[in-house]
Amino acid sequence: MEQYEIRLRQFALKHVFIQEHNQEGHSYTVGHNDMSDWTEEEFAAILKYNAVEPAAEDIAELSVGATSTPIDWRTQSNSEGNNCMLAIQNQGQCGSCWTFSTQASMSANYCIQLNGALEEFSTQELVDCVTTCYGCNGGNVSYACNYLKTHQEILWSDYPYVGVDSTCDYNSKTH
Repeated sequence: MEQYEIRLRQFALKHVFIQEHNQEGHSYTVGHNDMSDWTEEEFAAILKYNAVEPAAEDIAELSVGATSTPIDWRTQSNSEGNNCMLAIQNQGQCGSCWTFSTQASMSANYCIQLNGALEEFSTQELVDCVTTCYGCNGGNVSYACNYLKTHQEILWSDYPYVGVDSTCDYNSKTH
């Protein structure tokens, strides 16, 4: 019963926050999800961003072209009429947000620059194969982008996300 009361209290606190936030007129709204009954400590435990700054030569740069007017790609399409934004994804208990942000950027860049369809690239590949990062214990987008400079992108469908550290299976997925 104690666990139920803890979860109910956490949910109630989040519910109040959500209602107040959504009434304040922000440019975005928030809502409940599967973490609505988590404590701050539980949520903090999955935030694994590695804040170590990479050396200047290790910083990867991506460009989707210069524009003087911001573009909201959530509502825009590329010149072929394709939407270039992935749906929101759930990393589960694995601290792999760095892989999701890397691959979302790569997918959007591919779609926009090449006027192609939106391809969903493998986040698990990065969890398993980027040796300069820590898999489910955090990583860095620049290091992930550097890895992708020398490794072919693998589609999510060919190397699906399992949300745990595994052995890199890059070679068998690219042949």
